[in-house]
Amino acid sequence: MTNPYLLLKKNGYTARADFKEIIRWTGTHMTEYSDKEALLEAVAGRFGPALRRRQMLPSPKPYQLWTAPELPLESGALTQLETALSLPIAIGGAGMPDMHPGYSMPIGGVVVLDHAISPAFVGYDISCMMMLTLFDTPEKLGSSALDLEEVRQCYLKWTIASTSFGVGAQSLGADHEVMEDEHWKSIVYLRGMKDLAAGQLGSSGAGNHFADIVTGRYEDGSGEFVGLLTHSGSRGIGNKVGHFYSHLADETAGEHNDFPAGYGWFDLGSDKGQEYLQVMTLMGRYAQANHELIHARFAKTSGLEPVRMFSNKHNFAWVDEQGRVCHRKGATPAEVGQMGIIPGSSGSESFLVMGRGNPASYNSASHGAGRPYSRTQAIKRFDRDTFTRHMAERGITYHGVAPDETVAAYKDIRQVMQAQSDLVDVVAVMQPRVVVMGGDLHSDDGD
Repeated sequence: MTNPYLLLKKNGYTARADFKEIIRWTGTHMTEYSDKEALLEAVAGRFGPALRRRQMLPSPKPYQLWTAPELPLESGALTQLETALSLPIAIGGAGMPDMHPGYSMPIGGVVVLDHAISPAFVGYDISCMMMLTLFDTPEKLGSSALDLEEVRQCYLKWTIASTSFGVGAQSLGADHEVMEDEHWKSIVYLRGMKDLAAGQLGSSGAGNHFADIVTGRYEDGSGEFVGLLTHSGSRGIGNKVGHFYSHLADETAGEHNDFPAGYGWFDLGSDKGQEYLQVMTLMGRYAQANHELIHARFAKTSGLEPVRMFSNKHNFAWVDEQGRVCHRKGATPAEVGQMGIIPGSSGSESFLVMGRGNPASYNSASHGAGRPYSRTQAIKRFDRDTFTRHMAERGITYHGVAPDETVAAYKDIRQVMQAQSDLVDVVAVMQPRVVVMGGDLHSDDGD
């Protein structure tokens, strides 16, 4: 027997204001008609035609790519960007020089939607971000001292003691005011999730998440520094939230629109849109808290005094005064004068940058070096002797670096920075001296 709700939904009637009346009539009279076509003809005769479902645009909205011949771009990444920009609510977008395929939207992609927010375009590791703390170091622990393996071992011990990695990584006795936020109780989906979040507070993900000791040199020649550089996001709770709301967005937008699975959205003014915005914002505060706790624990363990701190999100959505929603998935905000951090790989430089506010990129830059090929391919290409030699030649002490996280698994960060010289100015170049990652531990974060 025909399900009247599914029949009417498939044919576009759920968009009608009088849908409840239509479905009641259909359910009462459906046995009077010999087939679905006759029933739909009767419905149209009594109530009029269904509202037409919105289709994908015939061509994507305008976008610009920042790339170079020496930076390979997988066709799948471009297809994902163009699909996102073919949604009926798309305004425009951009592709950063580190762009590569992700889930639905490419990592290194920027998409702006009109009064609409897409959980999948934010990503499953909501508010994945960077933080850098510079420390006041005595000469015996300063930049030049890190040339000594014994000094790097001290920093390695302090770093390992400051966080934990991978699935189920537990808080090291952390506490933070973010856990008192009212939304843990007021938003139905988050009820019961607070314990998971609290249990991982102050921990790091696996995969490409890290905690590094870097030495840096300012480009203006004003000096050098030693810093703790961390990369992680909203952990297991962010991953669960991201998947739940992405599926819900597909269902919600799918009632009146045709689009590929994984590209759903919420109207910004709807209850669900506002709820996701609140949840995303809370995940942003939670990710920030994780970094703050790691950095505070490192300062306490090492006895070093923090003197300056920088941070930026690169998996997030920003809403402007006109209701345009800028989704940056693996892209660094780069407004005029805005400070940001663009990391390299476990064996290459990272950069402290200042945004140039380029409107063509929607004031964005890359979030890292980006992958020229998949993690699986990176593992197949891994050469342990080459990696070991590379790290030794550069005086980098490491712990937990997986085969798909070596320098060879990423694009050349110098070429990436050159390709986006009109998006950011380099303030300082940072060299990795101690690298701590989750190794082969399974990740419960998303992209």
